[in-house]
Amino acid sequence: MKIAVVRYRTQNIGDDIQSLALERLLPRVDLRIDRDDLTPARDWGEDVRWVVNGWYASGAHTHWPPRTRAKTLFVGLHANDPDAIPRNAASPIGCRDPWTIHLCARQGIDAWLSWCATLT
Repeated sequence: MKIAVVRYRTQNIGDDIQSLALERLLPRVDLRIDRDDLTPARDWGEDVRWVVNGWYASGAHTHWPPRTRAKTLFVGLHANDPDAIPRNAASPIGCRDPWTIHLCARQGIDAWLSWCATLT
């Protein structure tokens, strides 16, 4: 089994801190994928456990929401609009804020308030 996380290529240090906080909660990290181009996730198999966190907007990221066979866990997710909510999530979506929970509820998607990993 491999563990995957999201990485960032922005000037916003908060993105990096968020990833660092999440990574320290995991036993290890085997794969990192760029939030703005999730193309490689399409080839991942069921042996990958992917923890997805961060800020997402429809149309801003290549291949978002992700389409993959990896077992995906959404925690600390923020979406700026309903189209950025992953509709086929296998488990409840861990939302970073009440706004995202509201977007999930409007779409009939099970969600919970996980807040942001930086709070750890």
